[in-house]
Amino acid sequence: MELKVFVSQSCPRCHEARRLARIFKDHGMEVTVHDVGTTDGLAEAAFYGVQSTPTVLVIERDEVIQRWSGQAPKPEEVRQWLK
Repeated sequence: MELKVFVSQSCPRCHEARRLARIFKDHGMEVTVHDVGTTDGLAEAAFYGVQSTPTVLVIERDEVIQRWSGQAPKPEEVRQWLK
């Protein structure tokens, strides 16, 4: 499983999403943070249909199995999807 986190520099809620990404990365999960203010980040966001920041995706076998948009989920919410 992989966690993809989409953020922007101007987003007031994105600091929580970045913190969430660090928590899971520190525990060995594959985590990528994409800044939609960059060309690569915007391309990745378009691929996954991301329209707001922060957006957090749980991906399994190239499929999005859970999506949170507009605010970062609590770590416990993400863990439920990782079992």
